[in-house]
Amino acid sequence: MKGIILAGGTGSRVYPSTKTISKQLLPVYDKPTIYYPLTTLIKLGITDIMIITNAQAYPHLLHLFNQIDKKRPYLGLDLTFKVQISPAGIAEALIIAESWQGG
Repeated sequence: MKGIILAGGTGSRVYPSTKTISKQLLPVYDKPTIYYPLTTLIKLGITDIMIITNAQAYPHLLHLFNQIDKKRPYLGLDLTFKVQISPAGIAEALIIAESWQGG
């Protein structure tokens, strides 16, 4: 089974906190926000995960998950990243992931 994490928004509802850092990387208690849906997928046994993000957060997420060189898996996960050019909603994000999702 595969999982998709939608992390391409601008974080306008939590502005000004997102003025310098994307919402996905904002700490909530002791970890970045993106860890919460990731933890849920891991608990469900899903290890093939696509993260759809915006261009500003993309390099930071690669660094967070040690995916710069792609030579070692992060916690045994097969992570795939796609960039959503503009925040155009869930439907567009699923279209971006369509070829990765398979049948």
